[in-house]
Amino acid sequence: MPTDASKPTNAPKAPPRNDDPGAAPAPDAAPPRDLRRKFIDASLELVTERGVEGLTLRDLAKRVGVTHPAVYRYFPDKAALLASVAEEGFWAMRSEVIKACAPYPDTRTRFNKLVEAYIRFAVERPAHFRLMFGPEAADKWSNASLRAAETATFNLCLDAVVEGQRNGLVRPGDAREVALAGWAMIHGIASLVLNGLVNWVGVASTSTEFLSQMLESAFFSGVGPPPFPPPSGAPGPPYGSL
Repeated sequence: MPTDASKPTNAPKAPPRNDDPGAAPAPDAAPPRDLRRKFIDASLELVTERGVEGLTLRDLAKRVGVTHPAVYRYFPDKAALLASVAEEGFWAMRSEVIKACAPYPDTRTRFNKLVEAYIRFAVERPAHFRLMFGPEAADKWSNASLRAAETATFNLCLDAVVEGQRNGLVRPGDAREVALAGWAMIHGIASLVLNGLVNWVGVASTSTEFLSQMLESAFFSGVGPPPFPPPSGAPGPPYGSL
């Protein structure tokens, strides 16, 4: 009777066991980087369908096709997931703004293209945009890498202001304060466009190109060197009476 040692060594091996309760089912097995990518993409899908408040890690696992504990290998909680998705959004926005501005040498045109790219990002990637700036997960701002991505994006506006000060288009002063005002204008118009609140105002056009030119003109008129003599500041009619 043959012993175990005499059995053919080229016999087919049994498939590896998948006892880990957090492991992905075999058909959906993927390298860690690919699986993390799937979680982020599926998160954006769920946010689009249900809003941030409707996103749960359990539903995320179902959408990707893995067990619930598998999500925790990559994201310890929902706040960590939101931080990762938001961080990716800021880097993507920054990349798109840099690409849009790169062909143009002058400050005002670059600012114009910055605004265009910002609005376009909001319109084309609304789930990302809302998650990046939404209040649903305030804890995500304790994430250092997310804050670094947000700061790097804000610094594009800061760079435009510093350049404007250097060539006389922007009045001297605290560049960060001016950049914050500029960012507020840019983000405000992008949010209004995204939520359909520009159409009823009655401006000549609601195109991204027109709105970016309008904002560029308003911004540089407001932050440019002060006029001489200064305006008298005569009182006008009360708000709401026009």
